[in-house]
Amino acid sequence: MLRRRRRRSPAGLVLIGRDLLRRWSREPRSFAITPQVAARSHVGKVREINEDRFLVRSDQGLWAVADGMGGLAGGSEAAEAAIAELAATTDHGEPVTEKAILAAFDRTNRKIRGDLGDKEARSGTTIVTAWLEGTRLTVFWIGDSRVYL
Repeated sequence: MLRRRRRRSPAGLVLIGRDLLRRWSREPRSFAITPQVAARSHVGKVREINEDRFLVRSDQGLWAVADGMGGLAGGSEAAEAAIAELAATTDHGEPVTEKAILAAFDRTNRKIRGDLGDKEARSGTTIVTAWLEGTRLTVFWIGDSRVYL
């Protein structure tokens, strides 16, 4: 008597995969994003003054890096102003909104143009901001600083 050997067929694997995919697509899913964040800034070997500033508000889902324009008068003050205005959006315990972030950028621009006076023509900062709301990540940037995801 001949014994038939069962062969494992790739098609069977595909069918199993399709079955799992069908079941998975019917199940409710939640993609919780829990980022781990660390921040550190160093002056480096070229400049004497560190003009970088950062904001870490993980409980609010808000992170930012401001890079004062290297070596220009008022660059560090501009970066500090940008981070301070952005931080103020979270200081009262209210939820962060897109409107609040854009308003902070606008206040920063007015502050740089007004408060820094003579330095204004040469001062400035770039800023990149990441805001996580549920499963949606929104990235804002002004200037040539980059965000890598």
